[in-house]
Amino acid sequence: TIEDWTDVEGGEVILEPETENDVIIIDDADKELSFDANAAEKIVNVKAPESLAWTASTAETWITLENAAATGNGELTIKLEANTGAAREGSVTIAPKTGTRTAVVISVKQAAGEVVEEKNLLFPGSDFEDWDAFLGSLNSFGLSTKGNYAGRSETGGLKGSSALQLKGTPSKNDYTFTALVTEGVTIEGKSKISFYLKGKSAKSLSLNVYINDVPKPAMGTDYMCYNLGTCSSSVVLEPTKSNDYIGEVDTQGEWIKVTLDISSLKPNSKPGQDLFALKVGKNADYDYDLLVDEITFE
Repeated sequence: TIEDWTDVEGGEVILEPETENDVIIIDDADKELSFDANAAEKIVNVKAPESLAWTASTAETWITLENAAATGNGELTIKLEANTGAAREGSVTIAPKTGTRTAVVISVKQAAGEVVEEKNLLFPGSDFEDWDAFLGSLNSFGLSTKGNYAGRSETGGLKGSSALQLKGTPSKNDYTFTALVTEGVTIEGKSKISFYLKGKSAKSLSLNVYINDVPKPAMGTDYMCYNLGTCSSSVVLEPTKSNDYIGEVDTQGEWIKVTLDISSLKPNSKPGQDLFALKVGKNADYDYDLLVDEITFE
């Protein structure tokens, strides 16, 4: 049976705002977090009523959370992976497991990291970081021991890395080293071999690239030569038919890039064949004092 409404006198309903005892609270300074590119972590103090269960979450794969659930007060740990790419932003949300209380959102920003370029090493160890790999890539003559002018500088290379150091006076025109073609590494169809150079010498460098298609006339050799000559800045070298060491090198304390144009050549491609040699001249007026780093192809 449906009857008409009957008006009656009612009481008042008073709504009070939520107080700090009813909500999730973090310090204002923790609501916007900024980090550099390195791996990092931050502990955020979460305040909540003793009976309030909460959980923290994030959609970012580069952010991980520890102690991400608690009842009442807790310490949430936010961890970031190192960033090797562009600057990035994400968020962490702290929300009650039940009820309608408002969630807290933490903004997380991380600065861009250094982009690590992939190196096309001409042969294993040609950036001289793995010295054993470098020595293992050479032919049976190994690294020259004549005059003890060739060795490793552990911190003299690009950005404090390792490098090949040429320091001393060779007693003859000398093969410092000859590197071999390595299994799985091919420069067929590539147009350049390059390396970085720093320092001084009263005689120059000469480089050999070994080939399986010998231009005529080739003086009976199976390689083409690249002569650095007098050099103080980055340079592109063209192939020639004989080695010479004429000229002085002085890079003014800076790194320069030396590029060999191999676009007209067909370098050896079978593992174990000679591929690349670095040569120095004898009896310089003063010692060689050069650093060589990152021999690559492109």
